[in-house]
Amino acid sequence: MTNRFVKFAAAVAPAALLLAVGATPANAKVLLMGDGGWEVSFDGSVNGFAVWSNDEPPVTNTVVSGVSEGHSGGIIDTGVDTRHSFRVRTGLLPAVWGMNVKAPTTGGLDMAARIGIYPNISDNNKNSFGSTVNSQLDLREIFFTVDGSWGQALVGKTLSQFLGKNILTDMTLFGVGGVGLVKQAGGTTLGRIGTGYVYPQFNARLQYTTPDMSGFKVSVGAYDPSDIKGGSSGNIVAKETSTPKFEGEASYAGSIAGANVLGWISGMDQNANFVTGCGLAAGCTGDVTSWGFAGGVQVGVPVGPGTLTLMGSGYTGEGLGLDFQQDALLEAGGIDNLGNARRDDGFIGQIQYGFGQGTTIGGSYGESSQDETSNDTTRRLAHTNVEIERQSLWDAMVSHDINPNLKLVAEYGRENVRWHDGQDVGGDIYSVGAFFFW
Repeated sequence: MTNRFVKFAAAVAPAALLLAVGATPANAKVLLMGDGGWEVSFDGSVNGFAVWSNDEPPVTNTVVSGVSEGHSGGIIDTGVDTRHSFRVRTGLLPAVWGMNVKAPTTGGLDMAARIGIYPNISDNNKNSFGSTVNSQLDLREIFFTVDGSWGQALVGKTLSQFLGKNILTDMTLFGVGGVGLVKQAGGTTLGRIGTGYVYPQFNARLQYTTPDMSGFKVSVGAYDPSDIKGGSSGNIVAKETSTPKFEGEASYAGSIAGANVLGWISGMDQNANFVTGCGLAAGCTGDVTSWGFAGGVQVGVPVGPGTLTLMGSGYTGEGLGLDFQQDALLEAGGIDNLGNARRDDGFIGQIQYGFGQGTTIGGSYGESSQDETSNDTTRRLAHTNVEIERQSLWDAMVSHDINPNLKLVAEYGRENVRWHDGQDVGGDIYSVGAFFFW
């Protein structure tokens, strides 16, 4: 990955400044105006992929909960034939139009703001006049920062700290990754969402980050809390939130014994109460706590003409869910039909080699799993409902930077979903695509 792509990732999500360890970011923004210390700039990208997928149907004599399809949820296709799908769609990263303003340094303070608009070309098999919400504008980033010798204050919405670097160090960030079994829906693809990490989300917060301390940084934030949803189909909701959600991260980026090293740990904690009308379960009372810890290490070492990069990351927690944490509309939520939190875990192992001429190859494996609660077990044994136990993805990718603005990507992935009764379903994904950056 070239320095320009590192800087672009940093622009769309500030935590990505360390996306490629040891790289020196280049100036990827287009300066519109600079006058009296004020600067106005923009940056962005557009990408598109041709995606072929072949999905194997599950055994039909079982009761199962839904499998995530793109970003919109769905149910298992219980037909007798393998399902084939071709789409032209956006990858894991949507398109980006970022607008940035920087004020002149005043009283030792550097002040800046960003608004990022994130549309995509995917539209759930609809033509332009039958468009759905999937292709509409997504205002993921609206924030300002104040920097001084004491550190940085951030106010607004951008990528969350908990699991943020887990997704930003995943090579499928610039690819397709998973597409969701069995039908590819609208929105972006999944990358490793649900197969190595739970999506961090872009959340509003008040956040403080310390100054750089010889490569070490610590940040903490008080966040706008989320509903905590679950049940068999997202119908159980804890929505009374009297305290903030808290997130934090500690990270290190530097050189150790000639190797470029990035390491991080992050955490999240939130409580929510059930209220009248919380769902279908009579026993849905009291409150529930959603919490998690995540971390990882990425090491890049010179090997021959290029760089070998190894990365491992993982997470654990309760009440997170398998795909889109806490307030997801999908099945496989973080709480059961009685409002009890389910245990969640996941990890990624990844290896990449950059040849030094713009070409990088890589391979990775990751999975996410969710334990049954006692109520889930009772429902499974009664043949009422079976929850997902594990989702996994093998992925191989080759990319080539034709120039600092144009990137080509080819990728193969193998998805698998397994339920707590032993049933499973798999699928193969083949994709080719390109990014244009400015």
